[in-house]
Amino acid sequence: MIVVPFRCRSFLVCCLLASVAAGSGCGGRSDLPDLGRVSGVVTFNGKPVPSAKVVFRPMGDGGGRMAKAVTNEAGQYRLIYLEYPSMIYGATPGPQMVVITTLFHGDDPGGPKPETLPACYQGPETVLKVDVAPGKKQQIDWKLDDKCGQ
Repeated sequence: MIVVPFRCRSFLVCCLLASVAAGSGCGGRSDLPDLGRVSGVVTFNGKPVPSAKVVFRPMGDGGGRMAKAVTNEAGQYRLIYLEYPSMIYGATPGPQMVVITTLFHGDDPGGPKPETLPACYQGPETVLKVDVAPGKKQQIDWKLDDKCGQ
């Protein structure tokens, strides 16, 4: 008969439990909704809008997590649903209120930047709305103008 010291037994039990938990999907992503993978381009009066924050906020009773992105120099964005512990791209399916702003606060890289877009694209009064399809890749371009799309 082999005698295993108590400390070793505790370690072996912990290893066994950890491997069972990992194999059973514990900590997996089964709780995520069927995300719509959204990307696109933001332009204002026909020109790309670099460094704009794009936020999709789910509307209605279902709620859900916001998805966000920052445009590159060409005005392109790709929505991020979760950043930690690993990057998950997409947005909650269903109707969304969309906020686009160029206003960056002091804690943002490069310091504060002024707003260059009309107020109709920002905050709870935004005129931007869209429906995100579940499990599909979607190209959603935003062609913004001084007249707020009217």
